[in-house]
Amino acid sequence: MIIYTLVLIDMNKCNDILNNALNSSTLREAKLNLIENFAEFASASSLDTFFFVFLIALGNLSESNDLKGFSQFSCLLMISNFFIFITIYPALLSLILQVK
Repeated sequence: MIIYTLVLIDMNKCNDILNNALNSSTLREAKLNLIENFAEFASASSLDTFFFVFLIALGNLSESNDLKGFSQFSCLLMISNFFIFITIYPALLSLILQVK
């Protein structure tokens, strides 16, 4: 499941957030940049995740059990990816910034 979650991560946005945080001169400025970037990304990401889950959940209306199982797995994967990115990624970035 972790491999599939890694495929869904928006690496361009992650790279932008990381570069903005690491290019800051002080730890306080880095934290402020991190907060601003995540505020922008979280709102767009939550809306995208909601619509992806909604569209994938339409597969549950199918008569095929295989398609229903794939649809349920995909919905759980999208939701878990969203929560991982919103919770774990900022925590790891703050640890990296404190070590720097």
